[in-house]
Amino acid sequence: MSKRFSVQLKLAALVAGASVLAATAPAAFAQAPISVVINDKPMVFADAQPMEMNGSVLVPLRGVFEQLGASVQYNGMTRTIEAVRGSTDVILRLGQDTAYINNAAQPLTQAPIVSGSSTMVPLRFVAQAFGATVNWVAASRTVVINTAGSTSTPITADKGGNISGQIVNVTTSALEPQIVVRSEGRRIVVPIAGNTLILLQKGKEPASEVSISQLLPGDTVQVSRDAAGGPASVIRANYNEVRGPVKSVGKLLSGSHVLTLGSPGEDSTLEIVANAPITADGRAVSWGDIHVRDIVAVRVDTANSVGYAVNVLTNAASVPQPTPAPDPEKPVTINSIRVDGNGPLKGAENLRVVIRGTEGGRATFAVPGIVDSVPMTETSPGVYQGNYPVPQGVNINGGAVLGRLTTRGGGQPVLIQAGQTVTIDSKPPVVSNEIPSSTGEVSNGRPRISATLDDGSGSGIDPNASKVFLDGRDVTNDAIIQPHFVTYQSNSVLSDGDHRVRLLIVDAVGNATSRDWTFTVAASKGLVTSLESNLAQSGNRLTPGKPLRVTLRAQPGGRASFSISGVEANTPMTETSPGVYTGEYIARVGATAKNAPVDVKFISKSGAVVTTPLDAQLNIDAGLPVKPTITSPKPDDTVPGHVIITGKAAPNATLQIDVMFKSPALFGVFANTGKAASTQVVADAKGLWHTDDLKLTAGGLLGTAKGTTYTATAVVVDATGQQSEADEIVFRQG
Repeated sequence: MSKRFSVQLKLAALVAGASVLAATAPAAFAQAPISVVINDKPMVFADAQPMEMNGSVLVPLRGVFEQLGASVQYNGMTRTIEAVRGSTDVILRLGQDTAYINNAAQPLTQAPIVSGSSTMVPLRFVAQAFGATVNWVAASRTVVINTAGSTSTPITADKGGNISGQIVNVTTSALEPQIVVRSEGRRIVVPIAGNTLILLQKGKEPASEVSISQLLPGDTVQVSRDAAGGPASVIRANYNEVRGPVKSVGKLLSGSHVLTLGSPGEDSTLEIVANAPITADGRAVSWGDIHVRDIVAVRVDTANSVGYAVNVLTNAASVPQPTPAPDPEKPVTINSIRVDGNGPLKGAENLRVVIRGTEGGRATFAVPGIVDSVPMTETSPGVYQGNYPVPQGVNINGGAVLGRLTTRGGGQPVLIQAGQTVTIDSKPPVVSNEIPSSTGEVSNGRPRISATLDDGSGSGIDPNASKVFLDGRDVTNDAIIQPHFVTYQSNSVLSDGDHRVRLLIVDAVGNATSRDWTFTVAASKGLVTSLESNLAQSGNRLTPGKPLRVTLRAQPGGRASFSISGVEANTPMTETSPGVYTGEYIARVGATAKNAPVDVKFISKSGAVVTTPLDAQLNIDAGLPVKPTITSPKPDDTVPGHVIITGKAAPNATLQIDVMFKSPALFGVFANTGKAASTQVVADAKGLWHTDDLKLTAGGLLGTAKGTTYTATAVVVDATGQQSEADEIVFRQG
C-alpha cells in the first residue's frame, strides 16, 4: 500500500462512523465527484455516477458488488435487489428503508432509488454486510473499500446485546480502536470507547484491567454493549498459558512450528499457529531467536490448547546447564491398535482402545474432532489400554482413531491409525415445525397433528420406540412415524378448547427427545370456510414440474401459507380476491415424499392463527435427488484451522456434509487419514446452504495442521433416504 494511501486510510478513520459526511465547501463552488477505490484500485463508472443522498453514498447496482465477489439480481416485478456471496444473502427493495441480511431486518439511512435508467443502492451497508471495511475520505470525496484479510465469514448483521467468541483482529489506533470477534461463524466489529472497561484473565487467576494493546487475536472474549453497532461497555477476555524451558523447536512439513517445553510431571508439546507473534523484552523477534533452554510463556487457546503467541522470558545463557542424560533412549514401535465396540456408542458408554508395542512407554489415543488426548495404562508389558466415556451431545459417523506412543523421557513419538472407525450417537433427535402450532387455533374438529424430525448424522429415528400422545392418551398405533416427520389425525371430533400433544421421539440407540405443546380447537369462530387442492386430480402424486395448487377461503385481509412435512415449509399464498388465498408448489427434480401431510396456516387481521390440513396426503416421486454444488472453499484453497462450507442445492433440501483429512503426523513420522467433521444442513428457500464454523482439529497435536489436505463431500438425502450424486472439493489447511 502506498504511503499516501495509508494516510488516506488514517484520515478515513476519523469519519468512519454510522454515516458518510460531506466535505464542507462554499456554496458558490460545485462539489467534486465521488470516487470509489476497492483494494487500492479506482472504480470506473460508465453510466450513472456515485451520488450522495441523506448522508449515504449510492452507487449503481452492478460493478462494485461484483468486485466484492457478490452476485447481484434485480426483480422488476417486486422491485427487489438481491446480492449473494457465500452464505450471506442481502435483500433491498426500491423505496424501502429496511433491508434484510439472511432474513434479519436492518434499518437503512437511505432507501435504494432509481436515477435515470440506473438502480442506485447504499454502498456502505452492502459492502460491510459482505465483510469489507468502508471509509470516507472527506478531503477527496473518496469511498475507500478494503476486503484484504476478509474470509468466508463476513461481518454479520449487528443485533446488539452481548457477544461471546474469539478475537480475530485488534486495531489499537487511537483514532478508531476496535476488535473483530468471530461469534457463531460470523465476524462482528466492536468499537472501543474511551470509557470501555477491558478485563483480562489468565487461566483461573483474578482478572485485571488492561488496555486494548494487551488483547491478542486468539483470546476468548465476552462483550457487553448497550446498543447494536455501539462501542463495548465491558470486555472480558481470557486465555491460558503454558510456561517452561524449551526442550526442542520442531518444524512441521507444512512449515509451521512445534515447541516442546519441559513441564512438571510431563513435557508439553504445543502446536503454534502460523504468524503467531514472538516477543522478547517487549520487542518482536523471530523463531531463530528461540533456543533450547530458553524459558518461554505460550499463550494458548482455551478450547484446544493451540498456541497463538510466544513470549521469551529468560535467555538460555542465563539458565544453568542441565546434567547430560546418561544414554539416549531407544526408539519405540507400535505393533497394532484395536478399537473395541460394535455399532454406535451412546452417551456414558466407553470407547476402549488397545495398543501393543514397546514396553515401558507412554501411550495416548485421540478421535479428531472429539477428543485430543486420552491417557492409556500399560496393563502388561507392551500392552496399553485406555477408555473414553462418550459425552452427551455428540454425533460422529466413521471417526478416525489415532494412537500415540513415546518413551518415558518424552522422545520422538510414534503414531498409528486404527483400521476400524468409531461411530458415536449421543445427541437426541430434534423436533421442529409443530402443527398445529402452540399459538394456533384450528377450525377443524379433526385436526392433523404433525412435526418434522431430524436425527442429524445419528443412527436415525426408531418408529417402534417413538410415541405420540393426545390429551394423555397413547395414539401411536394410529400415527405415522417416518424418518423425517410424524403425523396423526384424530378418529373422533375434538371439542372446542385446548388440547395437549406430547411426542416422545427415540433414535435407534435410545436417545430420546420429548416435545409437548398445546393447541386450541375453535370450530365456532368460522375464520376459515373451505380448503381445496388439485391433489385428487393428480392421484395424490406429483412428478417433476407438476404443481400442487392450494386454495383457501377465509376472512379477508389475512395472511396464509402452506407446508408439506419434510419437503416445504411456509409456502406463501396470495389473496387473489377478497377472502380467497391461493398458493402453488411445483415438484422439483430430486424431491421425494411418501404420504406427506399438507397443512395450511391462516393468520387473521386480528392475529388469530388457524391451521387446517388437506384431507389427502402427498406423494412425490422424482427419482434421485439433484446433485448439490459446493461453492466455498474453492479447489486447492488454503483455510485456517476452521472452515464454513457453503453451496447450492434444491430449495429446502437436506444435505449430509463430510470432511475427510489426510496429513503426515507430527514430525512426518506417520501419515494418517480419517474423518475430521460430519454434519447435516438444510438449504433455504433459494437453495443456499452453509455449515456452522467447522473446527479442523485433524492435525492438532497428533498431526500436521498446516498443510493437511481435506476432502469435503456433499450429498442430498431425501425423505426416503435416497442420496444424490456427491459433489467433492479438496482444500488445504494453512
